[in-house]
Amino acid sequence: MNMKNMKVPGGGATSALIKLGIIGGIGMYAVSNSLYNVEGGHRAIVFNRV
Repeated sequence: MNMKNMKVPGGGATSALIKLGIIGGIGMYAVSNSLYNVEGGHRAIVFNRV
């Protein structure tokens, strides 16, 4: 076996993009569920849904 010409699989840019997309999607989901809007002159009560 020739160790100098041994082929090694690449790092995989596609898998890195998939991981980034999943992490970004989870982050955007968390941010969108943690924001709420209260119109001027109104009061808000935030309940913990956990």
